[in-house]
Amino acid sequence: MKTHPRQALIVIMAGLALTACGGPGPSSGCVFSSCAPSGFVPPGSPSPVSATDHGWTTTVLVVSDKVQVRVTVVGPLSVDAGCAPTLTTWLVRADGTKIEPSPGTGVRCQAIVIDDIAAGQTRDYSLVMDAPRERGTYTLHGLVRLHLPIGAGARVSENVPVVTVQVP
Repeated sequence: MKTHPRQALIVIMAGLALTACGGPGPSSGCVFSSCAPSGFVPPGSPSPVSATDHGWTTTVLVVSDKVQVRVTVVGPLSVDAGCAPTLTTWLVRADGTKIEPSPGTGVRCQAIVIDDIAAGQTRDYSLVMDAPRERGTYTLHGLVRLHLPIGAGARVSENVPVVTVQVP
């Protein structure tokens, strides 16, 4: 079967877009099993902390100046994927001040994909964000963008299990 040059270009561009928008790629820098050898944590690193709520699990690891986050969701559900930021996280200080994450450097595009997760199936979403400069205790909050049909109700602003982390 002969591939049309335009089809090959579409496949290449889709791969580049997914890598730039948080998909697996060589520059992701995270140490979780979703993008590194299974169970890999750098020597001397603190242990990850986790929280579970309604079957979803948030795991956080603070290493050096980075906060690494993995959220495992359980179906049935549909989430927005592709270049839509599927997972967004932020930190909150003990006094309630929200620390906005650094702006992403991924490309902006309109490649929206709906990722359907069957009942009982799990899916991991991960990201790496800059750690705050101030030492202390923070809570990590987040949002996995669920795909809702038009008119299905208001989107939630937060749905990821909250984890308390210590920034050394």
